Amino acid sequence: MKCCIICFDFHKSTIYRQPWRYVYELYKSLVRNGFDVKIVSDGKGELPEAGSGQNPSVTYVDRLFSPLGWSKGTLAELERENPDLIIVVLGLTNFLKPKFSGQLRKIHKPKIGILTSPVYEFGEIIDLGLCELVQHFRYLLIHLTGALMPSCLIRNAMSIFDRVIVASRASMERLRGHGIDLARVVVIPQGIDESDLEQGEETEISEFKKRNNPTGVPVVLYFGSPLTLRGTDALIKAFEMVHNHVPSRLIMLSRLEYRELLAEERALRRLVERKNMMDSVEVVSGVLEKKDLKMYLAIADVVCLPFKLVISDVPISILESMAIGRPTISTCIDGIPELLEGRGWLVKPNDSDQLARSILSILTDHSLAAKLAKNAREFMCNEYPRWSQIEESFVGQIREFIKRQD
Repeated sequence: MKCCIICFDFHKSTIYRQPWRYVYELYKSLVRNGFDVKIVSDGKGELPEAGSGQNPSVTYVDRLFSPLGWSKGTLAELERENPDLIIVVLGLTNFLKPKFSGQLRKIHKPKIGILTSPVYEFGEIIDLGLCELVQHFRYLLIHLTGALMPSCLIRNAMSIFDRVIVASRASMERLRGHGIDLARVVVIPQGIDESDLEQGEETEISEFKKRNNPTGVPVVLYFGSPLTLRGTDALIKAFEMVHNHVPSRLIMLSRLEYRELLAEERALRRLVERKNMMDSVEVVSGVLEKKDLKMYLAIADVVCLPFKLVISDVPISILESMAIGRPTISTCIDGIPELLEGRGWLVKPNDSDQLARSILSILTDHSLAAKLAKNAREFMCNEYPRWSQIEESFVGQIREFIKRQD
């Protein structure tokens, strides 16, 4: 069976972030199960390997969409490939294009939509505050537009898909709120690799700790983008209160995925300087190898990922922290509570006072910290699905769907 996956911005530099990791694993799953799969994407970039040293089959068009709907290049590629199944990575803003639904309806092939980004309400975006709305308007415009979109428009666009795959129960419930028939919605979370559960050697961790935390004070760790939308500024403000009560150290692993983030990182450094915390806050700039990230996770007493907003339903960083067995604090937005309830600590977004109290609770209550770490580790080891299990769900759903079509 021939299958086309339409996904924006798919190339090597994006596949370890969402939603591209999700799409990448779907592609590999289908290929391993005998499907003939082609990815159609926009832009150009170095291709990732799909296993056995083979690059995935990707056709790049100048753009996937025109102002009114699908681009001529995308439609021409679908006509040329003539797939038996079309899979589309969805964004709510695409539903505003007047020809989006009509053009796909004219292609009489089964269609599956993948929605990996949250469906926000208008109040959740406004609650970010004027400063965030102005500073990060280009990041928020998509979510703001989606939040303002009438339910009837979402229902109409979703109706062209025979199945819709979401990555969290929270997204499924949001779709229910827009009147989507949940009989067509399937929850398939993102998975983890067995290697994500591997912990470092004690001697190696001990040496790393001596180099990076020679004073031996408790370590609070953040890792990810320096964007304040991820709560980095709230964390620094919270840590000031924590440090006043408990001698401690904040390590921020600032992942600079593109040049524009340098300004965000400089702003964080200035905030640290204004609060006179240069000796207790370290900002490590760059993109770390996974083994190096695991070393930092191993020496952390608590991991703080206080998102104000998430781009993907299930942030990979939370899974990575839980897999290593670290007490993890994050925010009660979108699909995060599904992971952390009973296995971590949830706070309100952008609430530095509550975040500080939560960090202090974990740093000062060793039994609580041990319980959260144990619960998180056991959940990831024994219950959370591996990508191999997700493959079974992906392929099983598609085979069942195809069988019903026949």
